[in-house]
Order: sequence, then structure tokens, then C-alpha cells
Amino acid sequence: MGYTRIYQYQNSVIPFKHVYIKRDRFSGGNELNEDEKGICNEQKIINALKLDEALSRARRYIVDIILSNEFEYFCTFTFKPDKVDRFDLNACFKMLSQYFHNYKTKFASDFKFLIVPEFHKDGAVHFHGCCSGFAAGDLIIPDKVLKRVGDEVQLVPNTKGYLRWLRYDKNMGIFNCSPIKNNNAAAFYIVKYITKNMKQIPKGTHLYSCSRGLNRPELVVDEDYLSLMAPVCYESDFVKIGYTRYDDYFLLDEYELMPEWMKQCERAEQLGNVIEMKDEIVCFDYEQLSMVQ
Repeated sequence: MGYTRIYQYQNSVIPFKHVYIKRDRFSGGNELNEDEKGICNEQKIINALKLDEALSRARRYIVDIILSNEFEYFCTFTFKPDKVDRFDLNACFKMLSQYFHNYKTKFASDFKFLIVPEFHKDGAVHFHGCCSGFAAGDLIIPDKVLKRVGDEVQLVPNTKGYLRWLRYDKNMGIFNCSPIKNNNAAAFYIVKYITKNMKQIPKGTHLYSCSRGLNRPELVVDEDYLSLMAPVCYESDFVKIGYTRYDDYFLLDEYELMPEWMKQCERAEQLGNVIEMKDEIVCFDYEQLSMVQ
């Protein structure tokens, strides 16, 4: 029969994620599959699943993290050729993660990040991501910024108010960022970098990296034999996933379909109001959906 779990994001305009697992809870094997565990080890994903499923799952985990934390800036990080082999993804991941660790330890204890790689046409690596908690005064708004125009990098007027991190520019490469105005938009923009072009990534390499201790979606409902009560935005052989604005997951057409425990709870008194809100259930539009599948 399967069972349903609902997770709540802490920083999203569509705060509830519904996950329906298409098997009984104790049907053998591991009690929890990967979708139930939250953020799981990327090595296990790549080894266990086909590329498409691995990329889909990585996108969902990235969205989960961004929508559960208050990131301030959308950032881009590049590397100086004399600092690291820009064509070695593992080396770039390691160097950037170590730089972040040192920065957090010495200058900004609240610094947090999530980054994903992107490859230039020549195969060199740079990163995009979400960050917050920079030390006071570290970010400045310069009059001019570097911008790639065709095959050249030119110095152009900073008409959009991009910020620079001079500490990073001096030690690592080119950095620029802009404030995040919409957390949902930032989440779905970043996952567009998780594409099939990542098939060039060596086996065992992570598809993203993030700070330790970041918030994850909170499990608010865990019920057996309860169907998915949200529009389906993603479906595989194992799960269905949907999103809603409300935690009133018992948005049912018939009262008789409600589990007995729900009929007895105090919130059941609000059923009439809840049913009136059915039109408010939302699903991400097709363009956004195509990025998380």
C-alpha cells in the first residue's frame, strides 16, 4: 500500500514537500530508501542508479537544502591557473572547501555555503552557489566588474550592483555575487547546472558540496497507507513527490477517506475550511519542474 511523508521547508513560499513511497514500510531490505533519508551520499547514488536518476536526485537534495536555509547571496567562484589545476574537479572541490573552512574558522564563524560545479567549453571548472555569513566589510560594490564577452574577459561598468570579495580575489581567483531576492528562484536556478554534461565527472565525485550543519526539511507527517495528497511533480518506480503551500495534507474529496486518527484530532474540525483551500494547492510550472526531474 505504501506510505506518505511530508517535509516542511523553513525558507520557501511553497513550504511542504509530500513524498509517497510505493511500498509497505517493512517489506524487506533497508527500512528507508534513499529518498526518505534526506541528503544521502553521492557515491551511493552514482553507484546504485543510472545517470538520469542520480542527477534528478541531486537536484532535489540541492533544492531541499536551499529552501531550508537562509542564504544571502548567489555567488560565482573561479580559480587562478597558478593556484590549482582548473581541469581537475576533485582538486578544485578540495581547494575551495578548504578555503571556506579556513575562512569560517578565522574570520566568519557563521559562514555557510552550497556550491555546484560548471565546466567551461575548454573543460576548466568554476563554481556557482549560495552563501551567507560573510564577515562585516568583506563584500564591496566596485564601480566596474569583469565580464566575459565572447571569448574575452572585459572590465565593464557595474550597473547591476554586483559585489566583490577582495580577500578571495587576491588569494584564489575571480569572485562576484548578488543578493538573493527570491529563495525559490535561486534554488531552481542553481540546479540547472546539474545537467547530463556531468557525465564527464569521474566516478565517486560529488555533484555538489555544502557546509556541515545546514538545516534539512523537517519531517512533519509520517503515515502508513496514506496516498499522496498533492499534485505529482515527480514520479519514479519508487516514489511520487508533490508540493503544497499548506500542511493540511488531508485535503480529501470525501471525509470518509480520512484515517480514523485524523477524524478524532482537533484539526479535523477545520476540515470545511481546508477543503475550501483545495484550489490553493500548487505545483511548480513546467519550466521549473523540468529542472527538478
